[in-house]
Amino acid sequence: MTTEGSPHPTAADLLSYTEDGLGRRAAAALQSHLDGCLACRVWAGRLRHAAVAVPDAPDEVIARLVAAAQAVPAGLADAITAGTGRDDPAAAGELWRVGRDEALLVWVRRVLDGAVAVIPVVLDTDLADEHTLLVPAASSPVAMDLAVMASVDAHIDPRAFRQRLGKIDCADDIERICGARRSGSNAEGVAVGPPVTSHQDQRLEYRQMLSDLLGDLAPDAYATAAADDDDGAQLLAIHRELRDLATRRRDVAVRAVELLAVDVDDEHLLVAVAAVDELDKTVLVAELTGPRAATLLTSPDTAQACGALQQQFMVADAVAAAVAGAEWAAVVVAAPFAHDGIEPPGGGVEGPRVETEPLRLADALFKHLDAHSISWDEDGAVELRQSGTVDVAGVVAVQASAAIAAAQRAAAAFRLPEKRAGYAALDTAAAGRIEACVQAVLDGRPVTAAIDALLSGEAP
Repeated sequence: MTTEGSPHPTAADLLSYTEDGLGRRAAAALQSHLDGCLACRVWAGRLRHAAVAVPDAPDEVIARLVAAAQAVPAGLADAITAGTGRDDPAAAGELWRVGRDEALLVWVRRVLDGAVAVIPVVLDTDLADEHTLLVPAASSPVAMDLAVMASVDAHIDPRAFRQRLGKIDCADDIERICGARRSGSNAEGVAVGPPVTSHQDQRLEYRQMLSDLLGDLAPDAYATAAADDDDGAQLLAIHRELRDLATRRRDVAVRAVELLAVDVDDEHLLVAVAAVDELDKTVLVAELTGPRAATLLTSPDTAQACGALQQQFMVADAVAAAVAGAEWAAVVVAAPFAHDGIEPPGGGVEGPRVETEPLRLADALFKHLDAHSISWDEDGAVELRQSGTVDVAGVVAVQASAAIAAAQRAAAAFRLPEKRAGYAALDTAAAGRIEACVQAVLDGRPVTAAIDALLSGEAP
């Protein structure tokens, strides 16, 4: 979708988007980018309204193309025209057109519960082998010679059936061929093709191709496609929800992420779907899936799963776990609350937990970013009132001394002995070591030695 090192889509992707040539997920991700990028919206608008003039082809070119095109056999064209619709259920012995992206001919062997057993039928009889029944044009509903390839059988989904073309009364012949195939012999008294005698015979490859095409029409393939469509709809819905956030916070950018997922428990999964960036903060947005997922939204298991997901997406400062619904209820778990940690002031060890109540996804993200992002808009212009040069090192020394004194005063409030001792150990000499680090920067000298002295407590 984007070029390497660039957050913007390529011109080719923009053109495909304007011509509705992108898939559902890619289009949703690009639309999300356009919602927050004026430059890309301008380019998309120009591409959408651009007109490309295509000159008419000369008559002689058109004539050559028409002459070279393969004509649909008259018998097949008539059968397709007269064929009945897909609403009629298939029955054994019938010839049907089936397919999704590509059309195939199949002979129905038997109708099962939720599937139909079929055998592919081809028009090119040269592809017939010793396990393929040859049907002459006189017995064919399309008035053409057909090859019923009994060596390839499959179970396909009833939704794959497009049009009934007629019947072929060949059940007995097919059973005879299949029985001979199982016994390793040749069927007697049946018209079949020549045997395959070499593993390099192209008919073997053709068999595999037909098997693959029928596999794409299996009930499992339809179920997988339906699940993918549901995932795409869910992804589009959650990006619409995030778009609402982008309209309320002008610095927010929403982007798609690679597929990441972690188990919450045996029945629930946390799946990353997008990342929300605002200035120096990034929140990974994930969908909590599984039965009654909303009841698990504030559980420690969800918080721990957010931590595991954040470990896979290290640039994230927090993870928002959302449950699909009318308003996409969500909680935001910041990194410190997604792992075991020491709880002040008592020092007890606490496990992962969700600190917030569920809110609508856009509201939960708004609240989190409002509390954690830098409010650049609230910083006014800096006015330097002092004339002449500024003693930067001197200013640093004064500020460092004040900070050390404040830390020493705060040490008494800590209950943990180690923490209290650490703060109390700071002395005024630390201000000099900090000043030495700053002076090294001002002089253009390496600061390694000064930093080592600062950390070790030695004299600079």
